[in-house]
Amino acid sequence: MLPVAERGLDKKVGTSALTGSGSGWKMKKYKDSDWLRGNIQESEEIAETDKGLLLDYSRDLRLNGHSDARNYKLVIHMKKVAENSDVSLKKAGKEDVKDMVAWVLDRDLSSETVRDYKIAIRVFYKWLSNGVI
Repeated sequence: MLPVAERGLDKKVGTSALTGSGSGWKMKKYKDSDWLRGNIQESEEIAETDKGLLLDYSRDLRLNGHSDARNYKLVIHMKKVAENSDVSLKKAGKEDVKDMVAWVLDRDLSSETVRDYKIAIRVFYKWLSNGVI
């Protein structure tokens, strides 16, 4: 294992979160909008129109004063929903949104994570319907 200094853990973390995944630690930087943008753009499971929509959504969240951590959480949840949906986020109707929520409920997630997904879906479609967050 790398020394602490080489892993970047000796510096102040700020709004970053350390997450473990068995074989080691990696740092997710909430303030790194380039990482978030790249993560969306590199997804092979999201249609190009939905990628643009998610990027616009992230930008608008920032412009409306949401914290970097909140932006990250809302956008990453919607990215996962988009990757697992059979319909475009923009073209989804009421039944499609219900299917998205059903997909969340079918996963082995804690009740708090399910709640977070439901909030992310609601906030996203509120934004999409009138551009207000």
